[in-house]
Amino acid sequence: MDTTTSIKMTTLAIQNLFSYVEEENLLALKSHLDRFKEVDGRSDNGQTPLMLAAEQGSLEIVQELIRRGANVNLDDVDCWSALISAAKEGHLEVVKELLENSAYIEHRDMGGWTALMWAAYKGQVDVTELLLENGANPNTTGQQYSVYPIIWAAGRGHADIVKVLLETGAKVNCSDKVRSL
Repeated sequence: MDTTTSIKMTTLAIQNLFSYVEEENLLALKSHLDRFKEVDGRSDNGQTPLMLAAEQGSLEIVQELIRRGANVNLDDVDCWSALISAAKEGHLEVVKELLENSAYIEHRDMGGWTALMWAAYKGQVDVTELLLENGANPNTTGQQYSVYPIIWAAGRGHADIVKVLLETGAKVNCSDKVRSL
């Protein structure tokens, strides 16, 4: 087999892998991974199948990919990780699975946001609690705007998250570039 044919086959295999994840077709995914071992193949934007499954909240797919050796700490071109994607979307069980498999809790996306910041911003109370229980820093700030999770939560009306953040040591006298809390 020449190099061009090999690259085309690899590309097709990765496309199929993503299709099975997107369709949440666990049986086809298992069969595919029995034949093609590459579990961390990437899309054009650098996303891995695990990142897609985490974003979708597909717990069984996430578990299978991890069992097959998926790296839970890879990120895409925007520095999004599987943990950030799952936290943002509120997929509690997926977040648990990723943390149990050593996902880096303080990983930052391109804007400097952590999984906790996204969970607080999006109003994901259970995910926020879980991340804090697992050691997420309640006083972390983004790089671009230096906004604390408590400011995002308060500004978006997520009183339950503000309460949880305060109970875990979030600063009360903090500010962003525009306002103070």
